Order: sequence, then C-alpha cells, then structure tokens
Amino acid sequence: MKPLSILIIAIIFSILFIIPIASAHLPRIVTNNAITVISDPGISQAFYGNLTGQPAVYTLNSDSTPELYIQILLPDLPNPDFRTLAVLTQNNTIISVLDGSTYNWTSWHEDFANDDYWQGPNITITASGNYTITVTNTNNLGKYVLVIGNKESFPPVEMIKALMIMPQLKEFMGKSSMQAYNNRIGLYYYTTILIIAIIISIAIIPRKRKKEEPHKQG
Repeated sequence: MKPLSILIIAIIFSILFIIPIASAHLPRIVTNNAITVISDPGISQAFYGNLTGQPAVYTLNSDSTPELYIQILLPDLPNPDFRTLAVLTQNNTIISVLDGSTYNWTSWHEDFANDDYWQGPNITITASGNYTITVTNTNNLGKYVLVIGNKESFPPVEMIKALMIMPQLKEFMGKSSMQAYNNRIGLYYYTTILIIAIIISIAIIPRKRKKEEPHKQG
C-alpha cells in the first residue's frame, strides 16, 4: 500500500471518530483577572474562569457574526452561587443582564467530557460592533463558565488544544486530572490513534518481508 493511500485512510478514520466531538464548545481556560479578548464570538466557546475578589471582564467585536449568543454555566460543585450574572454592555450602555438570581437553573450532563453543570440564563441578540461582558456575583468569588457563540467548529488544531488542557478542565471541575481521558473524548482519540497505528503496521510489515526475501534466497 502506498504511503499516500495510508495517509488518506488514516485521515478518513480520524474524521469519522472525531466528528462527534465537534458538537462540544471550544474550551478556554481563563488564568487571571485581566480583560479577556474573545476572538470569533460566533464560534461556540466556553471560558472557564474563577472569580477571586473582582468581576471578570470580556470584550469582543461582533462584526464577524450577525447574532451573539451568551450563556452562564456553573460547575456542579458544592455550594454553587446561583446569584452569578453576566452584564452585556455596549458603549457603557447596558444591553442585557443575565441574572442568575431570578433564573431557574437546571442540571446538565456533558457527555463527551463526562462532567456535570448547572445551566443558567442565556440570550441571543442581533449584534453589531464592540461589546463588554462582565461576570460577577455577590462576593465575586467562585467558578463559572461563560459560553459564547453557537456555531459548532472544531478544527484539528483546536482538537489538539482541547486534548492538552483536559487535565486542567478536570481539576476545574473538582476532579482528579487522572480522569482527563476517562470519557468519550479519550475514547475517540485513543481509538483513532490505534486505527492509524494498525493501518501503518499493515502497510509496513509486507514491505519489510519483501526486502528480507532476497537475503533468504541468497
């Protein structure tokens, strides 16, 4: 089997196994309280943050998308602060407030990473220009997840990034990093790697045997 044929087959199998992951949000870990600039706000992204005494601020430009989707999630941990809210402003004018204190939060299990969340308020608006999103709660303490965008997009580079930060996401969810790949994401990736390895082995072994045959005859 020619190397090009091997590569094509491997890519096809990789796509078949990784396609289901594309329905997940692109994970982003917010490591400090500095202003976070959101790129491509139309693409579905989840920003994992932790309030440590002051509000978290995000900025974005919506010119690349006609609609802007925003939602608040909380990790399913002890004592979640359902008073968490997100304030959307434009030019210092409040456009919308996602107020968790008046919302009926619902539990949600995320199948791919095998994690549990509380789903909070969400909005979809016709967007144009620059916006600021401020995430806060009564004491500005605690973990949250800010979801932006509703267009599913999981290119190969983002898949690799997601795989690399899975241990950090597990720790964010109050779990051991050792559980990072004990889920459907790990299953898809490891299965893909195994299939590629098998295909390459099938292609290489016959070629080695052909090279060894003349030596045996001599």
